Amino acid sequence: MSMKKTLHFRVSYRDKNMLLLAYLRKVMPSFPSLKAVKRVIEQKGCQINGKTETYSTHPLREGDEIVFNASLFANTAAKLEVPILYEDEEYVICNKPAGLVSEDKEFHKKLPKQYCEVTLVHRLDKETSGVIILAKSLEYKEKMVGLFLRQEVKKEYLTIVDGRVLPEEGVIESYLGKLSSAPGKVVFGTQKGKPDGKKVLGKLAVTAWKKCKVGPESSLLLCKPKTGRTHQIRIHLAEMNHAILGDDQYGKKIRCEHKFSRQLLHASQIEFTHPISKKIIRVEAHLPQDFVQAKKVLGLE
Repeated sequence: MSMKKTLHFRVSYRDKNMLLLAYLRKVMPSFPSLKAVKRVIEQKGCQINGKTETYSTHPLREGDEIVFNASLFANTAAKLEVPILYEDEEYVICNKPAGLVSEDKEFHKKLPKQYCEVTLVHRLDKETSGVIILAKSLEYKEKMVGLFLRQEVKKEYLTIVDGRVLPEEGVIESYLGKLSSAPGKVVFGTQKGKPDGKKVLGKLAVTAWKKCKVGPESSLLLCKPKTGRTHQIRIHLAEMNHAILGDDQYGKKIRCEHKFSRQLLHASQIEFTHPISKKIIRVEAHLPQDFVQAKKVLGLE
């Protein structure tokens, strides 16, 4: 593909109200694919009027100035590697890189051919890195899913949040559910019960956390979710006024001056009793380089 690294566009009258993704596809017909355009947007490679926009469904207005960083295309998931951390006859445990979607077909592309039939047991958000389990058959998947449902899987996450966290540790408990949805974007959050108190909306979500280190404008936390609700850790930390750095969806009022290309959340460890062998399995995933660099920049080493 022969294309300038940075492209500039101005939305005309006839293109107003178009969604960002459709507009970019129209003005960049030579770009490899619609999916590739969306990937660059999600990687914070697009600005509208000087502000980064990560949602491809953003509606445009006449006169909007768009800057598109086409060079990010070379750094998308096509080049991501998926290291295998543990394997036995029933399961494969990998260190998922940030930027890889938690879908079977995406993992099949990255893993050697002998893993073409493995299936994900659980999921991580696209921009979350770390430990993820795949099963070698549907039978083994169901057994592991049972452990998750019975809360018999211990998970640990490391994250860097906005601001200086004062308490040493704590537990956050709330009822989470879907608050709103739009094409390409679903927002979850705490849902309140009805006024009569007879019905609680949402599902119970519990996250224990512990402070590891505090820097000048951020903090390193260890989180242990007791439940596995969608976006649970991200929502809970944002609601305690310490959103995860790089989280554009829930971190609307981040004070830290340093900006990051993805949410700094890493699934660092998982532990469970193997449903077949009954052995205790504990697997750790090393921190990715961008997380290590963030710790250094923020004074959290």
